[in-house]
Amino acid sequence: MGDKRFGACPSAMQELASNNIGKEGAMALGDALHHCTKLHKLDISSNGLGDEGTMAIAEALKACIYLLELKLNCNNIGCNGAKSIGKALKQCVIVQVLEMSTNNIRYEGSEALAAGLISCTGLYSLDVYCSQKKVFLLSLMH
Repeated sequence: MGDKRFGACPSAMQELASNNIGKEGAMALGDALHHCTKLHKLDISSNGLGDEGTMAIAEALKACIYLLELKLNCNNIGCNGAKSIGKALKQCVIVQVLEMSTNNIRYEGSEALAAGLISCTGLYSLDVYCSQKKVFLLSLMH
């Protein structure tokens, strides 16, 4: 089930950090994730996804309503990628952990991300750190 390059999708976790997935790989991964509706954790940090790759992942995550943990650190995600994750989070309302540090998310992207996070009432850990002209750090712990 899903793209053979990424194997079968276990419901518990996909640990794909630091695999040079890139934009094209993220699009293929997005296709595979459409079939992973019971996915609980996804770590695709440090893969150079960029906005386009992140948008493909975000579209697929809308089907992953059981997602608890999402890690997208160090992926060169900008405003458009953050906006798409914000929209996906409106469907993934049980997310507890979101990490998107060391990306290129600016004010507009962070606003859209925050709008999506409002739906995630069980969120207890949020790490979004970005060093652009304005540095911001959001850290939330219950």
